[in-house]
Amino acid sequence: MIQEDGEIDLKDVEILELLKKSEYSAIFKYHNQPYREWDPPDREVNFYVCESTAYRRLKAKGFCERKVIPDFYGTITNIQPRQWPHLWMFVDDELPPTAIVIEYVPNMHRIDLTNFSPQNVQILRDILEDIHLAGVLHDDTYPRNMMISRDPSTKQVRVLWIDFDRAQTFSESLSEWQKEQLEEETEIMDEFIQLLTQDNEQGELYHAYAFYYGVFGPLGWAMDYEWIQEKYAIPEPPPGPSWEEFQRVAKEQESQWKIVGENTREVTVEWDS
Repeated sequence: MIQEDGEIDLKDVEILELLKKSEYSAIFKYHNQPYREWDPPDREVNFYVCESTAYRRLKAKGFCERKVIPDFYGTITNIQPRQWPHLWMFVDDELPPTAIVIEYVPNMHRIDLTNFSPQNVQILRDILEDIHLAGVLHDDTYPRNMMISRDPSTKQVRVLWIDFDRAQTFSESLSEWQKEQLEEETEIMDEFIQLLTQDNEQGELYHAYAFYYGVFGPLGWAMDYEWIQEKYAIPEPPPGPSWEEFQRVAKEQESQWKIVGENTREVTVEWDS
């Protein structure tokens, strides 16, 4: 039974299947974390608070009814995991787990070249703009959270955003910093659409690779240095071995590239041995 405040009694929940678990979550259930003295004062950092607050705002604004985000059914707090065998992974937590109950959307796949269309990416951008107008910053603008769901029987396509565990929900009166954050997120989305559109025209993931896997491409293939130089405002190539030498060493060690630090003068690269 869902109470007036959106709280759900766990006794009314039947757990059918563990869809996914990690160190920090299982299904749609999140560890509640205590606030720390070094947490930024101008943003929410608790995953549960971020996601539940955003879902409540967006549901009230009609986003669930429009099916552009998963439907939000409510929350469960003060769970005693020892009473529920399915929740064994939370038994040793310092704080009791909390749950966010949302719609299971089948056949979801992140936006990529296999389901790309100008219409799909434009819908995603329009949804994000509406989310901003509702006073919510998604704050995790990556294709892993931009979903295309296709019904195999009807071929009907549903375009939606997911995963609001970093979202910031603002009051109606926005500060200058909050306005800047919303504008920056829109710019990031526009850049992603532009790059993925170029990749779709060329038939391979290249320019938008960083949005999926990081700045560098697959093993043995570094992205166009001029593109990296422009994106990260690097005025000159980093000192030391050439990119070809980096590639040769990476191939020998069978490792993936990753950027670990950067500034306007240099890019630091490391690889795992």
